[in-house]
Parts: sequence; structure tokens; C-alpha cells
Amino acid sequence: DSLLLADSSNHLIRQISGSAVSRYAGLLGYTPAVDGERSSVRLADPYALAQDGAGNAYLVDPSDHALRKIDPQGRSAVLAGLPGSFGFQDGQGSAARFRSPSGVAVGSDGLVYVADTGNQAIRRVAPDGTVSTLAGGQRGSMDGSGLNAQFNEPYGVAVTADGSLYVADFGNHLLRRVTSVGAVSSVAGSAGQGGFVDGRGSSARLRSPIDVAVGSDGTVFVLDRSNHAVRKLDTAGMLSTLAGNGSAGY
Repeated sequence: DSLLLADSSNHLIRQISGSAVSRYAGLLGYTPAVDGERSSVRLADPYALAQDGAGNAYLVDPSDHALRKIDPQGRSAVLAGLPGSFGFQDGQGSAARFRSPSGVAVGSDGLVYVADTGNQAIRRVAPDGTVSTLAGGQRGSMDGSGLNAQFNEPYGVAVTADGSLYVADFGNHLLRRVTSVGAVSSVAGSAGQGGFVDGRGSSARLRSPIDVAVGSDGTVFVLDRSNHAVRKLDTAGMLSTLAGNGSAGY
């Protein structure tokens, strides 16, 4: 087994197999992004990636405002968005627009979900590159459905087995849940109230959560950035601290 990671400051995709680290795609050094074969791909600001069951990697690049698909041979192509051009537009391929996307996840059905950070939205991308807005589109903290829901710099996103999503809502200090039809609810934290408190629902506190993952048993893991901690939300809705104590260190 191997792991792919976005090495943002080196502008590379790296592969880790056991203890061996190798270059998977890209060339060292900043440049505007260029698609192509593994050895010639250039990546502006690779930030987050996710893999599907076939080994394809989906990469979001906030500086390039685009979603790229990298095949198992390391060949890169833009799936959605127009590199270097930002906006907020649904559509297919280069007709769609993102603004500083910073999170990505892929479901078992092949649908790709993008935390479109600058647009305060969660976008859904079909295998043919057609982009639709699942939820959000304006800054705020309101729960609701579709375009009526609000986010404040959503970063990490993860897909569950039933097709719903969990979102690390960085600016709101919240963990949000989004159903497959775009209904958004806050499941841990209190909007605008950063802190470090275990508990249920709005009694819990997070501080600038930046990423999220879902385990096979439905447990949600949250990278709680400014608390320097990893938090865990169990299936009963209890948020607890898995690692870290609120202080930076090693």
C-alpha cells in the first residue's frame, strides 16, 4: 500500500510506500500549473487530494482555482474550472469556476466534492466534470438547505458511506454535516465561539478546524488546527479529544 500527499511548498505530489518517499507528479519549484505526463506536470499550489477506487487522484489547487484529475500513471488534466480564472459558476469543465478551493473528497459512486473556500460553498463534480453547488455560496453560519446555508471558509471535506459529508468550517469554528441533497446542520461547536471543550453539539468547542476524515465505523476525526489537537466525534454525537492538549509542541 502507498499514500499520496500534496507537498504544497515543493509544488509536488509525493508518494510514500513504507518508509520510501518518491516524486509522483510535478517538478520542484513554483510555476503556473501545466498539465501533461508525470515528469512534465507543473503544479502551482497543490493543497489537498483524494483518491478513488481506481487509483485516480483528484487535486485542488487554491492558487489555480481548479480541480485536476491525475491518473495512476501520473498524467494530469483539468477536470473542472479554468486555471488562473476564479469565480462562482456551475457548469461543465472549463465553463465552471471556483475560488481558492482547499478541500476535496471522492465518494464510492465517483462523485467528487470540493470545499470551495473562497466561495463559501460545497461543490459537487460529476465524472464528466459537471459542477453543481450542493450547499452554501455566502459567508455566514446559518444552517439550511442548498443556497440558503452559509459557511465561513470551509476547508476539509469527507464523504460518509451513505453519501453525506462532513465539513471543517474553519472560520465558524464548527463541524458541519451536509446531506446528499444539500441540507446543512452544525454537529459540533458554536458559531464564532472558538475554544477547546469536549461535549455534544453546541456545548463543544473547536478552534479553526481545518480538515476532517471519516472512519469505516462512522467515527469522524477532526484536525483542530488552532487547538493543536485531533478531535473525535462518535456516532452518538459526542466530541472528545483523541490527541493533543491545546498546546503547540512535539
